[in-house]
Amino acid sequence: MSHRTEHLLTRMSLVVLGLMLLLSLLAGVLPPRSSAGWFALAMRSFVLTTGSVVAVGLAIGLPLGTLAASGPRPADGALASLCDLCTVLPAVFVLTVGKFATPGLLGILCVAGAVRGVGFAWVLRTELNRGFAREHDVVARNLGHGPLLVFFRERLPSALGPVLTSASLTGAWAVAIEAIAVRAGLGPLTSYASFGVALGRGERQLLITLAVALGTGALYVLARSASDRLVQGSESEPFALVRK
Repeated sequence: MSHRTEHLLTRMSLVVLGLMLLLSLLAGVLPPRSSAGWFALAMRSFVLTTGSVVAVGLAIGLPLGTLAASGPRPADGALASLCDLCTVLPAVFVLTVGKFATPGLLGILCVAGAVRGVGFAWVLRTELNRGFAREHDVVARNLGHGPLLVFFRERLPSALGPVLTSASLTGAWAVAIEAIAVRAGLGPLTSYASFGVALGRGERQLLITLAVALGTGALYVLARSASDRLVQGSESEPFALVRK
């Protein structure tokens, strides 16, 4: 992809996200019984849910993944066990239990963030372990660069890219999970005015699919752009010299 095309996609993604945020702010202005009012409320639910789950997930996943990759071996084993548990227990079951076990909307969002955080931690752990095996890390240490400098300037920025890409898909993940919960008769997880509830009931499918696809696509493009910038930043001096 050319630099010009990438720049154009980034601008378009920012416009899409700006329109989504603007529509979310209009949720309290438009009549809630109208179609436009419902869509604004659902968009606000989508934006707030995505932002909250990503924030909680990154807050849990980044330190957990770092500890699993560079800490004691039991920490790595504990993360592997958590990932196995999340594989065995479907996310819709975990979030439904969280809905009844935690107080209010904040509780279910924290549970959803914890589920996503385990996935973020595993992605980060995998990328960091891949970075440990790179020859230029050893060369950087031999040149006198401390382990913390190598970690924060070289390994971590390169490993964050896949984590951000995974995080950009959280909105679509949340909508799909809630739609499955509604379809299974477990009720809405967040709000009755949400894309997941409408999809689960078979309502406004084309409109919701388009909105979720545009929002998720915009977040994905921005995540890839941020990932490239992080990698470019890690390739600045003195680490660029190590690769030559």
